[in-house]
Amino acid sequence: REGLVLYAQQSAQLARSSRQRDEAVRQIFERSPDVVRVQVFVRRNQRRLERISDEVNLDALRSLGLDAVDLASQASAIPFEALQAGELQLSNVSGSSAVLLSVATGFQGIGGKVGAVVAEIRASRLSGIFAGAGPQTAYLVDDRGQVLAHPQRDLVLRRANLDGIAIVRDALR
Repeated sequence: REGLVLYAQQSAQLARSSRQRDEAVRQIFERSPDVVRVQVFVRRNQRRLERISDEVNLDALRSLGLDAVDLASQASAIPFEALQAGELQLSNVSGSSAVLLSVATGFQGIGGKVGAVVAEIRASRLSGIFAGAGPQTAYLVDDRGQVLAHPQRDLVLRRANLDGIAIVRDALR
């Protein structure tokens, strides 16, 4: 999260050169190989957030058997107005074959600019945490009950909603 926010804050600076931006993106993708895409949005003149950067890790995308069109079709709407600086929001943006999560957070930029950074990441590490066999099943859902991580991969890929299960329903209250 911190690396993404730092990248977003630096991207929000108007004087940032394309060489500096390219180097920052290279570092993000090198340090975090699970990051597939990073987008930065800033508010200009008290208006809606405007996208100022959209970078894709083509190697990570190809390793998932996806292309840019697939990635764009899997994206979900981010409730930017609900994001506060420091708050983290996870969404399932999995497609038919690739398990992806969208991680979004708001930030207070250099010079007072307000913005948001959104990254699509491979969920393989997170899914591995919940893949352990045992008498209980552990899984992660969002604030609507949609599966983010589950030992049954097909539930994640289908973006299944588990709000009908008592323990999930109770947790969402």
